Amino acid sequence: MAHSFISSYLASGLKAGPFLPRGIGTPADRRARHAISAARAMTPAVVGAVRRQNQRFAATPERVRNLDALASPETTVVVTGQQAGLFLGPLFTLYKAASAVVLARTIERETGKRCAPIFWVASEDHDFIEIAQTFVPRKDGDPVMLSITVDQARISVSERRLSSEIEGLTETLEGLLSEQPHAREVLALVRAHYRAGARLCDAFAGLLAALFDPYGLLIFDPRDAEVAHASAPVFRTAIIEWARIETLLLERDRALEKADLIRQVTLRPGSPLVFFHPRGAAGPRFRLTARGDQKFAVLGEGGGQSSGENGEIEMSALDDLLEKDPSRFSSSALLRPIVQDSLFPTVAYVGGPAEVSYFAQIAPIYSVFGLEPPLVSPRASFRLIPRDLRRLLEKMEISPADAACAPLDLSVKLLPPDEHAPAHSWISPLESQLDALLSREPSLARAILRTKGSIAHAFGRLARKHQRLRAERDRISTDRARRVANLLHPNGGPQERCFSFPWFAARAGTAALVDRVVSACDPFDPTCKDLDLD
Repeated sequence: MAHSFISSYLASGLKAGPFLPRGIGTPADRRARHAISAARAMTPAVVGAVRRQNQRFAATPERVRNLDALASPETTVVVTGQQAGLFLGPLFTLYKAASAVVLARTIERETGKRCAPIFWVASEDHDFIEIAQTFVPRKDGDPVMLSITVDQARISVSERRLSSEIEGLTETLEGLLSEQPHAREVLALVRAHYRAGARLCDAFAGLLAALFDPYGLLIFDPRDAEVAHASAPVFRTAIIEWARIETLLLERDRALEKADLIRQVTLRPGSPLVFFHPRGAAGPRFRLTARGDQKFAVLGEGGGQSSGENGEIEMSALDDLLEKDPSRFSSSALLRPIVQDSLFPTVAYVGGPAEVSYFAQIAPIYSVFGLEPPLVSPRASFRLIPRDLRRLLEKMEISPADAACAPLDLSVKLLPPDEHAPAHSWISPLESQLDALLSREPSLARAILRTKGSIAHAFGRLARKHQRLRAERDRISTDRARRVANLLHPNGGPQERCFSFPWFAARAGTAALVDRVVSACDPFDPTCKDLDLD
């Protein structure tokens, strides 16, 4: 059965292998990749764009130091990124930023050269449904979904602005945080950025920057006119060399399949890794698909052609637009790392499981763009445990990992023995009678064995129903189990993939939460850790 690349990478100790030329887990690989990155300076245009974008954030000593270092020779960067989610989206957004900060400091300490952490806001993305909602726990830990109204426009997230409904969402958030000691501080921070009329990307970037002011995290938005011009050579190469790139990707896909590894992204035959916005940067994006020599069809997600230009465009016209208006192009998931590493002297990228797997898939095509893949570092992973939840776990005599199941299943696990509960001894006499009948009438063996199986199955169902009935009647046990399971394993999944940061920051304090996460990050040990908040 095929498994994910990241599981193989973790098992190797984050070392180089057949799918990554270098691994983050080896000091020699880190030094070698740093030397390559340090030899590539950022262009003045990109340095200027990063400076301009970060001018609206607090000019803390670390942020100013990082900005000043970008134009200096031998400065490298560690990049991470995420979609611009509502109220920062899932907790792992926080963990990505913290991981980038810690890894940049580690590389700087190892090399003696400045290394800056950069957070890439995925403003090119169009999947609004995926980022328009977030979850905050109620008092009992039950997840409450907060969501923005979604439409089906296929425009980049960079064009999305918050409507007046954000005020109602922050009021709901205020009610959910009302009993927490640092609620006022967190709500003030959220309202300062998530306000009606603001771009969703700006709200996300502003809040994230504020959380990491002391650490100098730099925020980067690729949907920027200067950045578009700097990215144009990558887009041009991706279109011109689409057949060569596709061949390399298909070869890598076959190698991954042979190694029983899952391909993270399915290729679309004949399509360059570039999206085209025929109506301008603010309009919907479409795929380009090769239609003979030097001509491309402009296709929507359903395969239908776009309006205008008869649904086709010549390479010469694309080349002209790349020169005059490169904002009409944006990168796909597989091209984005290439764009990133063409703009920045990236020594390492911090990503989640899917993003780490991207690099195993695209490593061969870096050479087409005259680049080498960066080191790849899995982000940190945590379960946040407030003090009262820790006390409850101790009282229940279970570990946080034990809570990785449905609340009712957990409460059943915690039930004390019941001497009157259905027991196997109840059916032993009947089984003995059936065994006696079998010895007298061997021809009935099949029917007797089937009957014994039916009895065991029915009895098992009865015993499980009895356990659940007891659990439902034991209100205290059920309530405790519900709170523990909901807070640590909401909606049946990891805490970090469901809940957003506000509730936990309101418990511990914003600065205390961020400091605690940063302090606990280990760039070479991405296993999930339990983190007590207070």
